[in-house]
Amino acid sequence: MPRPPGSPGTHSSTPSPKPGSLTALAAMSGMEREQIRDRTLEGHESARKRGKTIGGAGVTDETAVRSEDGAALAAPPQLQVPTN
Repeated sequence: MPRPPGSPGTHSSTPSPKPGSLTALAAMSGMEREQIRDRTLEGHESARKRGKTIGGAGVTDETAVRSEDGAALAAPPQLQVPTN
C-alpha cells in the first residue's frame, strides 16, 4: 500500500507546512495590515493639518455636475477619514 504524500519516508517536491506556520503568517499579515492603516491615517491627518484635501479633485465645471436634462446631480461624496 503506498504511503500518503507528506508522511515520513516519502519524498515530495514541496514540503508540507508545519501546523503553526500558517497561523504565524496570518498573524504577521494582520499586524502589517494594521501598521499600514495607522501610517495611512497619520499621513491623512498630517496632510489635513497642512491644508491639503483628501480624495480626488473637486468638480469645478458646472456642466460636469448636471444631467442631460439640465437637472443638477448630487456631488460625489468626499472621503471622510475618521479622527481619533
